[in-house]
Amino acid sequence: MATIRKLRGKWQVQIRRKGHKSISRTFSTKGAATTFTRRVEFEMDVAQNPDDVSALSQITLAELITRYRDTVTPTKKGIRQETSRMNYILKQPISQLTLDRLTTGVFARYRDDRLQQVGPQKVRHELNAFSVVLTHGQTRLGYTASRHPYRSH
Repeated sequence: MATIRKLRGKWQVQIRRKGHKSISRTFSTKGAATTFTRRVEFEMDVAQNPDDVSALSQITLAELITRYRDTVTPTKKGIRQETSRMNYILKQPISQLTLDRLTTGVFARYRDDRLQQVGPQKVRHELNAFSVVLTHGQTRLGYTASRHPYRSH
């Protein structure tokens, strides 16, 4: 978030955003300060959410799940249950979709279809597994989409 204030006859800009270094600059005009603020915040947004869809079209959800299952799941207490859940999800058609094709609608259809077969708690566990895997892909592996397709769901 940016703050622009008048200080000793000049305009001071302070930009603070989580995950970035704080930036502070002084300008002689308010217009220059506002322009600088917009440019820096835009650059921060682009750095957090690159629109490189070509990278997302190269990896499938199955690859991401497999990587998570093989690296993160063994460190967890419920390894047996989570491995079983991940293996089941890997057999489903949704896992063959590339990351750029994942939408909230895809997850809603999966949820609705799955609720016809099993109880709601099992479906919640599976949807949570999707969320955890996608979050891991974003934060640890660098597969960042402009939005998390499951979070808005």
